[in-house]
Amino acid sequence: MAVVAIPIIRQFWMYLISNDVSILCSIFVLYHFLFDRQLRRSLQNPVIVTILIVNFLALIIEIPWILYYYLNGVVWIFTPFFCRTWVFIDGFTYVTTARLVAWASIESMRCLVRL
Repeated sequence: MAVVAIPIIRQFWMYLISNDVSILCSIFVLYHFLFDRQLRRSLQNPVIVTILIVNFLALIIEIPWILYYYLNGVVWIFTPFFCRTWVFIDGFTYVTTARLVAWASIESMRCLVRL
């Protein structure tokens, strides 16, 4: 089985297009969750809103750094502090999202048990 490498410029454009669409979708969904009274009152929706906010922050902070790397081949600011910050933000968003999804799953199971 042959492995085909995707050129860096193609990776850049794939990330850029998907990031723009993700930002628009996140804003749309967050708007409806925050301003629709029925959606706000549901039990598991605060967890979903928190997941959306954490992922939105990753979209607007971390993904542009990745895009810069793919476009130029170097890290935007090559300092130990910046690299540690990048690793922290990446780990924080990954771990936080996983824990919030687990929490939402437990809350959903509680709702099903009550029925």
